[in-house]
Amino acid sequence: MRWDELIKTNIKHNREGWIKEYREISFDKLKDRVMTIMTGFGMLTPLPKQNEIKLNPAVGKMAGSYPKEYLKKKEGLSYVGTMAD
Repeated sequence: MRWDELIKTNIKHNREGWIKEYREISFDKLKDRVMTIMTGFGMLTPLPKQNEIKLNPAVGKMAGSYPKEYLKKKEGLSYVGTMAD
């Protein structure tokens, strides 16, 4: 899956659960911010010459969930996405 598509999928399914800053910034700034954060945590390595992103083992070890109160608000929706989707 392309990086842009991954970010767009997460926007579509999870945006309302994000902090205001991430809900309101432009798509390009959001994808750059996510890449910067994930690179900082050793989850990925940008490979600009190949126009690719290398996913590091740490990305598969990270897991999380939204608070129960948030999930209750989303009841009725069939999908709550994760980075693994």
